[in-house]
Amino acid sequence: MKNMQINVIIFKVLRVISLLLGLAPCKLFTEAIPSKKFRYAFKLSYSRLGCVYNISWIIIFSGVIIAIVPKVAKDYDINYSKIIITIDLTMSAMGNAFVIILTGIYCIYQKQIVEIGNRLSEVDEQFQADLFVFNKETFRNLHYSVVTMTFIIMWIISFVICLVGWRFFIFFSIILPAAVLSCLLLQYSLIINILKERFRCLNEGLSAAVKYTIESPGVSSLERNITNNRSVIDNFALIRNMRHSVYKIACDVADFYSFPVLLVIFNFCCNSITSIYFIIINALHRKNSGCPDSMSDCFWIMMYSYPIVVLSESVKRFNKEVSKTTNVIYDIRQTNFVNKEILNDFALELLHTKVAFTAFGFFSLDCTLLHSIFGMVVTYLIILLQFQPADAATE
Repeated sequence: MKNMQINVIIFKVLRVISLLLGLAPCKLFTEAIPSKKFRYAFKLSYSRLGCVYNISWIIIFSGVIIAIVPKVAKDYDINYSKIIITIDLTMSAMGNAFVIILTGIYCIYQKQIVEIGNRLSEVDEQFQADLFVFNKETFRNLHYSVVTMTFIIMWIISFVICLVGWRFFIFFSIILPAAVLSCLLLQYSLIINILKERFRCLNEGLSAAVKYTIESPGVSSLERNITNNRSVIDNFALIRNMRHSVYKIACDVADFYSFPVLLVIFNFCCNSITSIYFIIINALHRKNSGCPDSMSDCFWIMMYSYPIVVLSESVKRFNKEVSKTTNVIYDIRQTNFVNKEILNDFALELLHTKVAFTAFGFFSLDCTLLHSIFGMVVTYLIILLQFQPADAATE
């Protein structure tokens, strides 16, 4: 009971952070449901105020591109290379433009977000909480996301404190867009972890289907020790329907985040390349003042790469959990409780119902993405170094 309450608090904290950054415009309601096991139900609803808030963010970031980015260009040291200034300003403008697009997507497709969230809530309610109880692993996943987001917020606050008496507009042109984009990837990772937990519970329920009955509104409660073959078939059919419902939700989530993730990863890769480029330039041309700049660039690289690593790891764990269903089906075949034709039909269904987490179909978001990003960064870094400025331009 205590862990469940902590999970709900953590979930609400994450929702507030996403709301402030324009990534959760809809309303969220949670309520405790009396049952054998203490649990909560949630429901989403459309919010016009959330749309107005997102539109205000769009106006702010548009003003940043129009007014603040040109001001940043004027404040650059006259000795900086034109290439460095152009790259820096391009990255800043691109980050703000992507934030405008993403907040607009969340505003336009808010009804789709509400529909997906409520469908997941209905699945939980329809098939009771016994199968979808939060466990310790779920708590670790939520706690992991909270630590990550808290780290980002602390990083933003520290930069604001440092810039209050210096260049506060840098916060709006560079730091805030990076925080919004990072939060989107971490939000996506959390949702994938939640879906992974649903599939984990389904796999465990499928394993127990030949041993125990599963309580649900559509299936009457039977004896705990199943000797009736018909009861096993009912359990199996129930789990199969539940899995198909969660599968469709996962596909809709993957489709919704597909294009936003493409923009975020593209932006982060470009910024990582330029940050590494600046580190190399500082090391080659600045003997005394390069250390602070290099530390700052290293910090930026970490902030760009960490959300991508978290997302890739979440997708890998999700795919691993989903693939376990096939092994469970094979184990059930050995029991002779379920007709082999039913099992073969389910196995064929699993073969053709894969959840593909991709960036708008261009590349997969599992750990192979990290290998591709590393190769891309090295390739373009070599090309970029061919245009390194002369010594006089960076001293």
